[in-house]
Amino acid sequence: AETEYRAAVKAGPGEDRFLYVLSGFLAGQKRYKEAAEPWEERYKGNPADMVARYQLARVALISGTNLPQAVEHLTAY
Repeated sequence: AETEYRAAVKAGPGEDRFLYVLSGFLAGQKRYKEAAEPWEERYKGNPADMVARYQLARVALISGTNLPQAVEHLTAY
Protein backbone atom coordinates (compact mmCIF):
# COMPACT_ATOMS: atom_id res chain seq x y z
CA ALA A 1 0.00 0.00 0.00
CA GLU A 2 2.83 2.40 0.78
CA THR A 3 4.07 2.32 -2.80
CA GLU A 4 0.63 3.31 -4.06
CA TYR A 5 0.32 6.11 -1.50
CA ARG A 6 3.70 7.53 -2.47
CA ALA A 7 2.78 7.29 -6.16
CA ALA A 8 -0.45 9.18 -5.48
CA VAL A 9 1.47 11.94 -3.69
CA LYS A 10 3.81 12.27 -6.69
CA ALA A 11 0.96 12.16 -9.20
CA GLY A 12 -1.15 14.72 -7.36
CA PRO A 13 1.12 17.39 -5.91
CA GLY A 14 -0.85 19.83 -3.84
CA GLU A 15 -3.55 17.26 -3.04
CA ASP A 16 -3.62 17.22 0.74
CA ARG A 17 -5.70 14.07 0.87
CA PHE A 18 -2.84 12.00 -0.55
CA LEU A 19 -0.45 13.39 2.05
CA TYR A 20 -3.00 12.69 4.81
CA VAL A 21 -3.28 9.07 3.77
CA LEU A 22 0.47 8.52 3.41
CA SER A 23 1.23 10.25 6.70
CA GLY A 24 -1.50 8.34 8.50
CA PHE A 25 -0.28 5.05 7.07
CA LEU A 26 3.30 5.72 8.20
CA ALA A 27 2.20 6.89 11.65
CA GLY A 28 0.11 3.72 11.97
CA GLN A 29 3.32 1.77 11.48
CA LYS A 30 5.05 3.91 14.13
CA ARG A 31 7.27 5.47 11.46
CA TYR A 32 6.68 8.90 12.90
CA LYS A 33 9.69 10.68 11.45
CA GLU A 34 8.67 9.61 7.95
CA ALA A 35 5.06 10.53 8.68
CA ALA A 36 6.12 14.08 9.53
CA GLU A 37 8.56 14.57 6.64
CA PRO A 38 6.11 15.71 3.93
CA TRP A 39 4.51 18.16 6.36
CA GLU A 40 7.94 19.44 7.44
CA GLU A 41 8.79 20.14 3.81
CA ARG A 42 5.55 22.07 3.34
CA TYR A 43 6.03 23.98 6.56
CA LYS A 44 9.61 24.96 5.68
CA GLY A 45 8.40 26.19 2.30
CA ASN A 46 5.53 28.15 3.87
CA PRO A 47 5.55 28.66 7.65
CA ALA A 48 2.04 30.13 7.39
CA ASP A 49 0.65 26.80 6.10
CA MET A 50 -1.84 25.93 8.82
CA VAL A 51 -2.58 22.48 7.40
CA ALA A 52 1.10 21.56 7.65
CA ARG A 53 1.29 22.96 11.18
CA TYR A 54 -1.76 21.02 12.29
CA GLN A 55 -0.48 17.77 10.78
CA LEU A 56 2.96 18.21 12.34
CA ALA A 57 1.28 18.67 15.72
CA ARG A 58 -0.88 15.61 15.08
CA VAL A 59 2.14 13.39 14.34
CA ALA A 60 4.00 14.78 17.36
CA LEU A 61 1.07 14.04 19.65
CA ILE A 62 0.60 10.53 18.28
CA SER A 63 4.29 9.76 18.67
CA GLY A 64 4.68 11.49 22.02
CA THR A 65 7.75 13.32 20.71
CA ASN A 66 8.42 16.97 19.88
CA LEU A 67 5.62 18.00 22.21
CA PRO A 68 6.84 21.61 22.61
CA GLN A 69 6.69 21.95 18.82
CA ALA A 70 3.21 20.43 18.82
CA VAL A 71 2.06 23.07 21.29
CA GLU A 72 3.65 25.79 19.16
CA HIS A 73 1.95 24.53 16.00
CA LEU A 74 -1.45 24.14 17.66
CA THR A 75 -1.21 27.57 19.27
CA ALA A 76 -0.58 29.08 15.84
CA TYR A 77 -3.39 27.02 14.35
